[in-house]
Amino acid sequence: MTLEEYLKDKRNKAKAESANDLYKKTIEHLLTDIHDESLSQKQERDGSETVSRTMARFASLLVLLGRNADDRARDNLKKQETLERLTWVLVILTAVLAFLTAALLIAGK
Repeated sequence: MTLEEYLKDKRNKAKAESANDLYKKTIEHLLTDIHDESLSQKQERDGSETVSRTMARFASLLVLLGRNADDRARDNLKKQETLERLTWVLVILTAVLAFLTAALLIAGK
């Protein structure tokens, strides 16, 4: 296998792992994977590979949490805009009612 083939194969594996982590796993599953990776013993692989794989899973978890936070923030902004519009409607209705009340009081005298 040439260096170019090796690098291409490695990149494809990384893309597949990333896609699997980000689109097929829940936050809980990723957290379990992080703990599982971190508990790997020397019989499975050397320490530097364990650290690297743990960090990769942790990075996936951070991306997933960031996306969830961004989605929630966008939803909250939409709700905030709606609430602001409703507040202005209430202000206008209150002004109209105050004007009509004043007009009725003046007309009644």
